[in-house]
Amino acid sequence: MLLIKRLVILGLICTVLLFVIGFFAFVLIQQFPLSQSLLVGLAVIWLLLLGFIGLGFINIYRLMHSQQHTENPLKQLNGALEQRVAQANTILEHQDEERIQAESALASERNLLRAIIDALPDLIWVKDTHSRIVLVNQAGADLHHLNNPNDLIGKTDFDLHPAELAAKYFADEQAFIQSGKRTDTREDIVIDAAGEKRWMLTTRSLWRDAEGRVLGMIGWSRDITASKQTEEALARERN
Repeated sequence: MLLIKRLVILGLICTVLLFVIGFFAFVLIQQFPLSQSLLVGLAVIWLLLLGFIGLGFINIYRLMHSQQHTENPLKQLNGALEQRVAQANTILEHQDEERIQAESALASERNLLRAIIDALPDLIWVKDTHSRIVLVNQAGADLHHLNNPNDLIGKTDFDLHPAELAAKYFADEQAFIQSGKRTDTREDIVIDAAGEKRWMLTTRSLWRDAEGRVLGMIGWSRDITASKQTEEALARERN
C-alpha cells in the first residue's frame, strides 16, 4: 500500500511537470515561431508523454483495486480465525474451570472419606495382591504405635510381625486371593508394637477393578481382645 501511494505522488509530480513544460513550450512558440513539422513533432511527443502518464494512473488504479479485493478476503479470513481462536480459548477456559471444580470436589470427597475411616476405632485396610498395604486408617497406625498411617504404606506383615506369624498371615491372604471368595470372616492373633498379644475379628473382601480383575483385599478388623480375655476368665472360673 505504501508503494502505491508513492507511485501516485510520483505520477502527480510528472503530470504537473508535463503541464509546466507544455506551458513554457507554448510561450516559447509564441515568441520564436517554429516550422509546422516541428510543432507537430513536439505536440506528438507531449501527447505521448501525457498518454504514458495516463496509462500509469490506470495501472495504479487497477493495482489498488486488485489489492483491495485481495485484502478483503484476507481480512475476512483473519477475522474468522481470530473468532475461532477466541471461541477455542473460551472453551478451554470453561474446561479448565470444570477440571478445577472436579478436582476440588474429588479432593473434598477424599478428605471426607479419610476423616471417616480415621475416626473409626476399628482397623480399615487395603492390600494389593502381594499383601502390601495400600491404605490403612489411624487405628492401624495406633496398633503399631505410629503417628502417621502413611508410614505403613507399602509394608507387609513381614515388616510388622514376627516371621512365623507373618508367614502364616501371608499364606492365608494369598490363599484367600486365589480362592475367588467374595468375603470371609476370621479371628486372628496379632502382636502389637509393644509385644502384646491381641485378638482381632477380621472381615475381608476381594478388591476388584471395573473389569472384575482382582487387585487385592479390603479388610475391616475389630479388636476383640477384651471379649476374649473375659471368655478366658469365665472359663478358668468354671474349671
